[in-house]
Amino acid sequence: MLDIVVSPEREWHWKDKEAFEERVRSATYTAALAALVWAEAARVRAAIEGGLPPFSDGWERWRPDPIWVAPALPDHWQGEPVAQWALRREAYGDPGR
Repeated sequence: MLDIVVSPEREWHWKDKEAFEERVRSATYTAALAALVWAEAARVRAAIEGGLPPFSDGWERWRPDPIWVAPALPDHWQGEPVAQWALRREAYGDPGR
């Protein structure tokens, strides 16, 4: 919904703030959900700016082993049934409206 991109130096920026705000304006996301998302965003920003974990415990320097190969999706991945998110109604409202 709303992503924060963080560099190893703890510089950050919103990835999709405008898209999130548009979904709130169009009532795709409820005001209650938006308030929850912004509260969590504030908590994460405080952790980033304060150098709190996980932004201070070594993960910022972690890099995958260069010999690792990215896994491939199985051939049938598009046929897998969709699992609904528990807060779907809160996020998107009643599907029948």
